[in-house]
Amino acid sequence: MFMKVAFLPFRAMRRIVRAVTGSGTTSPSGPAPADAWQMRQHEAAVSSAPAAAAPAAVEPAAVEPAAAAEPAAAAEPTGRSAVTVFWDETPNPRAVKFTANVQVIEKGSRSFSDAASATGDALGEPLMALDGVESVFAVRDFVTITAAADASWDALAPKVQSVLETVLNR
Repeated sequence: MFMKVAFLPFRAMRRIVRAVTGSGTTSPSGPAPADAWQMRQHEAAVSSAPAAAAPAAVEPAAVEPAAAAEPAAAAEPTGRSAVTVFWDETPNPRAVKFTANVQVIEKGSRSFSDAASATGDALGEPLMALDGVESVFAVRDFVTITAAADASWDALAPKVQSVLETVLNR
């Protein structure tokens, strides 16, 4: 059984997780995690946070989610909580929505379809620099990334999450 599940595609695994966890319903403490690794990190952050404080952020996903076993990141010295980013499917199989626990864009929206249009933008430039990112759309508390046709979300999603958490923690 484990061998069959371990080799399922990224989206199939997320559908299984959703079926087990209640179809992606939103928990009172924030957006629903998109996969089992994020669920474990989210539960650990919620259970270890004091009642009056916001939940601690999970470690940025610079490594593969299944291999990450680091403790949650500490809050910044300024008293701000670290940023947590979760990802979720969209109707477009090449696009994924990344939702943050903070505001991504002050007002309006930003859209980048190539690296030249993102030059000089603190959010767009590092995202468009990732191999496999075709376009970026950001508004309020989320960013939608469209991947190139040959890109794999298994490899790209953790990189995008890490970049977003790094940029938004500044």
